[in-house]
Parts: sequence; C-alpha cells; structure tokens
Amino acid sequence: ILRLREDIGVRADFAAALADRVAALSHLRHPALVTSRSVDRLHDDNSLTLVSPHTAGRRLTEILSNARGAVFALELIRQLTPASSVLQQQGPGIAHGLLSVDRIIVTREGRLVIVEAPMASAIELLQWTADEARTRLGIVLPDTSAPVSLDPRIDMLHLGVIAVSLVLGRRVPAMDFFAHASGLLDECVIVAPETAAKFRPWLERALQLGGILAQQRQRF
Repeated sequence: ILRLREDIGVRADFAAALADRVAALSHLRHPALVTSRSVDRLHDDNSLTLVSPHTAGRRLTEILSNARGAVFALELIRQLTPASSVLQQQGPGIAHGLLSVDRIIVTREGRLVIVEAPMASAIELLQWTADEARTRLGIVLPDTSAPVSLDPRIDMLHLGVIAVSLVLGRRVPAMDFFAHASGLLDECVIVAPETAAKFRPWLERALQLGGILAQQRQRF
C-alpha cells in the first residue's frame, strides 16, 4: 500500500486521475512491471492509497552500495528498457514518469521490477514546477517554465539517472543533477573504465545532455 500525502490525497481530481490510470493499466502484464489493483481510502484517517500486489524483495535504494558497477547498470537497462516501452504502448502519453531507485524492487531471484506506475497523470494535475517536483518527489527533471510533463522522454532520462547511480554505487542529487552531469559521467569512467567508457554515449543520449554539454563547453 502506497499512502499518499495529505496535501495531494484530498483532491478529488487527483484521486479520479489516479483511478483512471489504474484502470487503463489493469490489463498490463509484464514480469518487470507491477500492475496496481485499486485506489482506496484507509478507514482510520481517510488517506488516499494506491494498492498493488506485494513484490518480495528489496528496494534498489537499499542495496545501491553493494550493487554497484557498470555490469549492474547494464543489467538494469537490459531488463527495464523493454518494460518501460511496454508501459508506454498502453496509450498516448502514458509513462511511469517517477522512476527512481525507490520505485524499483530487486527480487530474491535478482529480477528488477518497476512499481507504482499509475502516478504520472495524477501528479501532472498538480501543475508543479520542476523545482517543486524535484523537492517533493526526489526525481531528476529538466528545467522548464511550464508545469512538469511526465512523458515517455522522462522515463528514458530516469533510466539513465538510475544507471549512473548504479555505476557509482550511490544516489545522485536530483536538485542540481545537470550541473554535475558531466563530472558524474567522468567519474563513471574512472570507476569502471573498461565498460563505462563504451556505456557513456548511451548515457549521454538517455540523459539528453547534448545541448547541456555543448553549453558547458562554450563557457570554458
């Protein structure tokens, strides 16, 4: 059960959007995706909750320091890129949008499983700025003057961010990620030179760093 914060759970439109997305994904079947069952209210305090089947294992954030290195990052990409694609094929604009090390479970067999997939459309209703979403959700987002859009492009960005976290064995900062992105990728190559050097071009594409890195080079 994912209990949602009171300041967003009281909104009727949020609950309706979340329930609609749960229904839209109800027929989704993929071994690396958990299909949520329902949106309910707890009897004790009327908290809005997202109810999903239990997945035995540990959140990726709990084992980052042990599951570190480019090999683990490549395995993440191998397992979860197809799952992300299947999710996005469920309808126009559908994406997880909130992928992070907190929303990936490592099962006892070593499989990676994405949880809490229906949240994006409801979060978008809140019209948060990028800074607000980074602070409240702990996810990396590009700067934009418009309210955040949690679309398929963001899923690819987040897979790249998680891959960097796995290579380095620590969670990378959400608030100022792009200011440090080039240095983080350099560190990835130092930590795992044989694999990460070849892996870096994929990471730069996933993180959509082309324009950002060009601007940084111009400053120097």
